[in-house]
Amino acid sequence: QKLVSVATGQGAVWVGDETGKAVIRVDPKTNKVVTKIPIEETPNAVAVSKDGVFVSAGPSLIARIDPATNKVAAKEDQNSSYDLAAGFGFVWGTNFLDSNVQRVVPDSMTLTELTQGLGKEPRFVSVGADAVWVLASDGTVLASSVVREVVVADQTAVCTYGTKKNTCDPATAEAAVQKAATELAPLLNTPVSELVPDLTGT
Repeated sequence: QKLVSVATGQGAVWVGDETGKAVIRVDPKTNKVVTKIPIEETPNAVAVSKDGVFVSAGPSLIARIDPATNKVAAKEDQNSSYDLAAGFGFVWGTNFLDSNVQRVVPDSMTLTELTQGLGKEPRFVSVGADAVWVLASDGTVLASSVVREVVVADQTAVCTYGTKKNTCDPATAEAAVQKAATELAPLLNTPVSELVPDLTGT
């Protein structure tokens, strides 16, 4: 039995079983296997969020498992991901063969490929510190390219950045955009003055 990935959440430990083409659910209190969930392909990576358990498998499958039923509830048949992480309302995957990062909407399993600036092979992905972080095969951290794609894709995230608000408020939006641009500038190696128009779409 060859195990390839592990993630925690939804009250369980989830392990990718390459040999059995399955995801193993383990009870963390007893350390006992609860069930094995068959996957069509060989698992590569597992990630967990409030929306479910996500697994990339084989060359072309990303699936969502429903923890309530322990069954595959939805899947996306495109290029699979080498690694997965969940955060900011999405699931993120690295596709080193095509040098892109995949952003998946959990409910619909709609996949968008983010390619701007990703000239190297992305391997590992993690979410935290207000960004999506990607490690390339040569050891380069590729946070900047991914962050720009993420922020520009969500104008609400830009105009509410650091305000703890859910909607854009004209009274605080300008300052929020300036703060976002200031924090992104060193990651993107781009002047704040050039970032502000990008972030606001102007």
